[in-house]
Amino acid sequence: EMYKFEISDNMHGVKRIANKATQFGEGNITDGKRGLTFALYLYLNEKFMEEGTHEGNFGRAFAVVSWNLACRGDSTGMVHLKHMQWSGDSTGIPFAHSKDAQLGDDPKKKLPRHCYSNPLDHCADFSSGLFDYLALYPDFLSNPDGPLFPGAQDSQAKRFYEIMTKVLKKHEADINERFGFKIEDVGVHSWRKGAHTHMNCGSTAGPSAAATCIRGGHSIGSTRDVYVCQEKASD
Repeated sequence: EMYKFEISDNMHGVKRIANKATQFGEGNITDGKRGLTFALYLYLNEKFMEEGTHEGNFGRAFAVVSWNLACRGDSTGMVHLKHMQWSGDSTGIPFAHSKDAQLGDDPKKKLPRHCYSNPLDHCADFSSGLFDYLALYPDFLSNPDGPLFPGAQDSQAKRFYEIMTKVLKKHEADINERFGFKIEDVGVHSWRKGAHTHMNCGSTAGPSAAATCIRGGHSIGSTRDVYVCQEKASD
């Protein structure tokens, strides 16, 4: 026990020194990739479309699905056509498996996350992003049990990373000047981080914290996970 205490005490000391060094300019204050701002999300969708290629079209579709579902890139690669539920004016997409619900024991995690069209802004529109993608790959629809983005699950996130990196490098100066982002601070996970930030802080009248956690598959505590459920007003 004494050994564990000494190790823990020493590690706290190391962390304090490292944190102080960070404050004095060594390394980065923030950890991991930055979340996209909504403006940068729209900008990148526009640049994906301007590529005028199959890869650019894929990039936009992968981006709008990841953003609207507020999910990880690997989870976007898991979406299958039969998972997509057309419900009124929305498209519902559930997940049976996710990083924080690998056993599928929580029925709340399997509730569909509804995605809506945005007719006022083509760059933000979920439906047209999917339509343009499927119009280029109509053969995918012949296999309703197949994935929305065919290929190995992890390879789709890598494929998105490649087209994302290409677009970022092409517009590096503009992204740095207009949005204050270094391109090395943007990664596939930036879409999930940005979506969560936009839901929680992008409006003075946005959804509740509980609703955003449910949307993103985060736990809100063992008790509240049982008593706070998804409802239409905040989906």
